[in-house]
Amino acid sequence: MDQIINVLARNGLSDLLNFTQAFVALIDSSSVLLEWNPAFGQMLNRLPSSEAWLLPNLLAAASRPRFNEMMLALQPCRDNLQLLFEEEGFDFDCLLTSLPDGNYLFFAQPVGKSHDHELMRLTREINNLKHILDIKKIELEAVLVQAYEVSHTDALTFLANRKQIIADLQREVIACERYRKPFTIFMLDIDHFKHVNDSFGHAEGDKALIEMSAEMLKGIRHADKLGRYGGEEFLLLLPATALKSAITLADRLLTIAREKTIHLENDQNIRLTISIGIAQIRIGKESWDELLRRADKALYMSKANGRDQWTVLNYSDNGIISSRSALSRSLHRKE
Repeated sequence: MDQIINVLARNGLSDLLNFTQAFVALIDSSSVLLEWNPAFGQMLNRLPSSEAWLLPNLLAAASRPRFNEMMLALQPCRDNLQLLFEEEGFDFDCLLTSLPDGNYLFFAQPVGKSHDHELMRLTREINNLKHILDIKKIELEAVLVQAYEVSHTDALTFLANRKQIIADLQREVIACERYRKPFTIFMLDIDHFKHVNDSFGHAEGDKALIEMSAEMLKGIRHADKLGRYGGEEFLLLLPATALKSAITLADRLLTIAREKTIHLENDQNIRLTISIGIAQIRIGKESWDELLRRADKALYMSKANGRDQWTVLNYSDNGIISSRSALSRSLHRKE
């Protein structure tokens, strides 16, 4: 036995014990790990680097006193010790023997069938893989949500884009037909907006769009849906809203737009107005695109009649109802 041990010590454990699944390590009199075989190295990889060099750190707390007794013995000692795997202790048949140079040789073999240790290793790997897959799943779901938001959100105003607001309109019309509840839509347009871009540049025009969108969004209910239909035109959906309530909201939005001051570069301020076309669904008598065309026609009438007002197409006789708008102020500039 001594002769074999001396041979191992002289030639190095890593070269001779690469193929055994038993844990083999060379330690000094202070329990510092000097050398180990690959199987033992797998344990060290699971410890913080600051702790990886002391063998007792691999043992359960209850096994450390017995290990210290084995270190003090003058002859080879064999006993069951618990080694830690993922903070859980497992029983190992351990042998500790001293070498002529003052170091110690440590052997550890799982108690029970030889495949137990391999089963533990595979279990850990499966759990680690499951954890990685769970993380990847969460990351993928986040990417999909983000991709959905990007594809359905206007990049400038962060409102629903044209594709999304039309899809919302279609769903609301279906719900209106099913539950026989009123449904009204607004087509809104910022008056004389081309003048803003021509006078101050597109960057300042974008700023005005963003701020006007935010103001309109603050003036509606949580259940209402506002989307950018294109350019400076917006589509507002008002579920479960009859014409009378819609007109009250239209008046409020006109006031909000008139009173909003937009601060541009070089200390310039502007005020903008909006025009609104209003249409309430004729349940069972028109499709979503027919409803949209009526609202768009009403918007055209608001702009043709002086802007800064709302217009409703009266679908019973195809007449119109115009708002009591304030004096149209399409663009006010304060130096």
